[in-house]
Amino acid sequence: TWPEDVGLLVPPHALPDSVLVTGPSRFLAHLERLVTEPVDRGRVHRSTRHRVALVEPHEHLQMPRREVEIAIALAPLVERTLANVPVVPLVDAGQPDVSVSPPVADVMVRGVADSVSTLTAVRISVTLAVGDRGEGVYLLPGMVDHPSWLTLLGVSPPRFRAIVGDPPLTAPPMTPDADETEAETGGGRP
Repeated sequence: TWPEDVGLLVPPHALPDSVLVTGPSRFLAHLERLVTEPVDRGRVHRSTRHRVALVEPHEHLQMPRREVEIAIALAPLVERTLANVPVVPLVDAGQPDVSVSPPVADVMVRGVADSVSTLTAVRISVTLAVGDRGEGVYLLPGMVDHPSWLTLLGVSPPRFRAIVGDPPLTAPPMTPDADETEAETGGGRP
């Protein structure tokens, strides 16, 4: 893994990005890509280029080039809290109105400093899977959707009160089944 205080700006890539390989067609037909020797990521603390040997794909294939440079672009990582991200209930069609309390969340993330500093709450969403639940008060986990280049550190609060329909104000919150109570903590989409 990379050192904890740095992250990739872009995926590492080889220079040149293609290498001529010759030999019998029966061996070339199944060759999708070349592989390099591993790079010790724990020793890379800043952007750099490493000369790395190519692994010979087959004894009957020839490569005039035996090594490539791997370009690694790193930058410092920072943590940031995005405050007051709206919480949106996801409700099946035809279901009663749903209100959420609190209506906003704080989302804690980690990522490359330049990207995190320009990040706005528009790129982050917090949703509640209300679905087709009947009238009542529910305590549900918030699910965070975020760009894949971010690491989600947490959401506060982790659970939200979803009020479905018009239940009596004295109704205690219902907790969903145990398999639905864990907040989503990773992934995301760009």
